[in-house]
Amino acid sequence: YELDGRVNIGNGNCLLASATTCDNGDALVNVTLTIEPGVNIRGLPSDDPLSAAVLHITRGSMINAIGTRAAPIIFSSSDPDFSTPGEWGGVQISGFAPHNACDTDPCNVDGEGEAGFIGGNNPAANSGVMRYVVLAENGVAINSDGDEINGLSLNAVGSGTEFDFIQIHETSDDGVEFYGGTANMKHLVVSNANDDSVDWDEGYQGNLQYVLVRQSGDGSGEAFEMDTEGSLAWLSKPT
Repeated sequence: YELDGRVNIGNGNCLLASATTCDNGDALVNVTLTIEPGVNIRGLPSDDPLSAAVLHITRGSMINAIGTRAAPIIFSSSDPDFSTPGEWGGVQISGFAPHNACDTDPCNVDGEGEAGFIGGNNPAANSGVMRYVVLAENGVAINSDGDEINGLSLNAVGSGTEFDFIQIHETSDDGVEFYGGTANMKHLVVSNANDDSVDWDEGYQGNLQYVLVRQSGDGSGEAFEMDTEGSLAWLSKPT
């Protein structure tokens, strides 16, 4: 399959007027995207970062991407190799879990990377399953102020979501970034990220187990960056 520009699954990136209704009067829809084992999804290139190839699972919708060890699901660019970072955008998942900038009911936090609105008040929110998934050659900076699309961006994703056996390779930005939320992840490999391999902020509370990082020698990031809203950070870089 080819991913041409931004593809939003559902409409939960809207400004919510209530738990079930967008500000424009549309009902919040609940859509599940299923991706079969062994499927390859190719992000097409774009000269404009605002039209980069992005798959975004919005609030209220779910992804069902369950690969296998023998037949992983692979996201990459349209060329045949896996060697060039920044050739397409990335995968974003947004949920209804808490975020430390939520100050309204319903919560409407303006998400990074053109994600629209994110956040909620359900720590156990479920955005689906990603298992045996590879994301390669992605990551796009939208502007010079740090607004970016990472290899995998998790926006207020809840602990009901499953992430297991995930590899992120050759991204031009962060490998995976948690923007708030309570998502857990096991068996994560991040290789050759040009920015931080694992980054969390905005009130993220979750568990990461079995994480292997090989930081790019050509990048400027860290193996781990952990902060709250950007004002404080503790950085860990291998020697």
